[in-house]
Amino acid sequence: MAWYDPLLDRLLSLTDADSGFVSAIQHLKTAIDGAGGSICLTDVALRRGWLSARDPDLERLHALAYKLASCADATGRKTQLDWVLESGFRTVDRTNTPEALRHLLAARTHLDSLQRACGALTSVVRRQFLKAHMTFTAPARAVIPSMVALDAVAVTDTEADLAAIVRHCDQALQALQGAIDTVAEPVGDMTPDPPSGVKLSLVLR
Repeated sequence: MAWYDPLLDRLLSLTDADSGFVSAIQHLKTAIDGAGGSICLTDVALRRGWLSARDPDLERLHALAYKLASCADATGRKTQLDWVLESGFRTVDRTNTPEALRHLLAARTHLDSLQRACGALTSVVRRQFLKAHMTFTAPARAVIPSMVALDAVAVTDTEADLAAIVRHCDQALQALQGAIDTVAEPVGDMTPDPPSGVKLSLVLR
């Protein structure tokens, strides 16, 4: 069982959850389950000075979003070349082009699903966990006047981390598309044209 499974399973079992929230969590779980090969889903430690939410279920989502954002950040920093190399594409003989393309296209599908799931979840977190305080503004972190404020800070953190995942996925998808175009490029198109002078000498002969 992966580190994120208990967190997601608990969030899916909430009996008083908003239907939109449950749907978003289910989509997130599906996206994460499929993205194992496209994003390194390693467990990371929470940052120093971490402020835990009062609500234990919100805290589960709070920690989940932070850890996923850390993983997505590493994926977002991959270059086009990184994706090409990861696909196993052999530039010399191109004999494994179909396999490499399948790998890259699957990664694109998984990252797109993760991006969409996090985007959808961002819009429902506040409604689910701050139903009675929808107009509450998170205070400065140096002053936490109430337990409700802890939840507000956690919601704000979670929304920020989910938005970061969306951005990291977007960066990864751009580099990934470049890798797909490189691998799919016909052999003739990858051979540079000879200098214009060479072309001219051939015509004169």
